[in-house]
Amino acid sequence: MILDCLICLDGESGPFVVTPCGHLYHLECIKRWFQTETPNYHTCPAHCPECHSPCTLDGCIRVYEQGHSLPPAEHTEKPATSTTTTTLVHACPPPSPFDSPFGTDFHDSPSLSPSIDESSQESPASSLSPSPLLDGHGSDVSMRSSTSPLEEGEREEDMDRDEGEEDSTDDDASDAPVGYSTQPSTTSALPSAVRDALAGPVRDILGRVRASLRDPAEVTSALMKLYNLVKTGTGSSVTVSEEGGIALLVDCMREHKEDTRVLEWVTLTLVPLSDPPPNRITMRDLGVQGIVEEAVSTHPDSAMSKDLRWLRENLQ
Repeated sequence: MILDCLICLDGESGPFVVTPCGHLYHLECIKRWFQTETPNYHTCPAHCPECHSPCTLDGCIRVYEQGHSLPPAEHTEKPATSTTTTTLVHACPPPSPFDSPFGTDFHDSPSLSPSIDESSQESPASSLSPSPLLDGHGSDVSMRSSTSPLEEGEREEDMDRDEGEEDSTDDDASDAPVGYSTQPSTTSALPSAVRDALAGPVRDILGRVRASLRDPAEVTSALMKLYNLVKTGTGSSVTVSEEGGIALLVDCMREHKEDTRVLEWVTLTLVPLSDPPPNRITMRDLGVQGIVEEAVSTHPDSAMSKDLRWLRENLQ
């Protein structure tokens, strides 16, 4: 290896010195450098040309009389053990009276090539345990059971069918009058004893309507209570039809076709009652459609017109 002066970049002539900061220069080169900075360069601090650290000529260390190349490296092999280690030993330069720790920065000292345990540097892929893949809820996705394509297809069909049913239900609900459901009453599925107990209030209200059929105020009060019973399911449409309530409501429409108050409550009660097919047939037979048509034309701008039109559409 040729040692080069960091000032003149020449490595053929010597002697060389090393500054306390560890940089190599020709003795004459560093003298001239120090002389440009301070006259008393032997003792007064100057600066290293390379790193500008404070230094003096007396603080520099002489390393070689002249630059020279190192001889080829000698290879010595140690006896084979559990792990083979090869040691590369380079020849050192002749000892100098100016040896110092800084000299080791500019020639190759005996160095060892540490053996590398392949088992510690390269680990098999199987030794790495990957972290589980988690979903947004902290569940291990890898632990979930796989689903066949056929099951996936059936599941998608079921979801599409459910969405279609929901859409149709929403459409029906948007057209239906406010305040009651378009779903059929389920009170008829109750045991007869329970249904008879629930039908008691319905019978009482229908009796009040019959007794005061010509009194708009009394009829309106009774119809309000009947509507609340039918809407909440306490009085089922089956009970009302069995008690002749549909025919009675139609009579109220004919009797008070000019009274919007009575017509409104009759219409509101007939709308949920028209859901079961038998009741729709009964209403058609009683001529409800004709009465509704007449009421719509008589009161086109009233609040009940929408309910009347919905009832007309439901009876077709």
